Amino acid sequence: MNVYTQERVSVRKRISLDCKVLRSRDMRVIGERMLDLSPDGMLLSSTDPVLLREPVLITFRLPSLSRTFTAEGEVARILQGRRPKDHGRAIGVRFQNFDALSRMLVRTELRRVPPPLPSRAKRLDYAGLVKRIDLGKW
Repeated sequence: MNVYTQERVSVRKRISLDCKVLRSRDMRVIGERMLDLSPDGMLLSSTDPVLLREPVLITFRLPSLSRTFTAEGEVARILQGRRPKDHGRAIGVRFQNFDALSRMLVRTELRRVPPPLPSRAKRLDYAGLVKRIDLGKW
């Protein structure tokens, strides 16, 4: 019986690549190094100040493909780099307008990359657990 929450739609893979992420409002470069990637988003090394949900433009190239990927996205998370396993300040970016073919190519390419080791314990889904107990399914 699973009592843990599933927060991610797809698994992020630790992959360090050059990229370019521009803040949409002023076209200023806010990062040029990807720390991890999934078909739904990426973690970007950045020390520039950004706002949560701020729109960004993203370009990157996977080494094994001769294709440049371009997407629109939004800042989904801002990491301050305070945790012991953090690699400095970083920005989590969620892809917004990332076409289905590009998403599929990234997903296929990432199958070759091993998943990262979990850095923290899974979180219990307390509401789901209480519901199962209440329904007698525990």
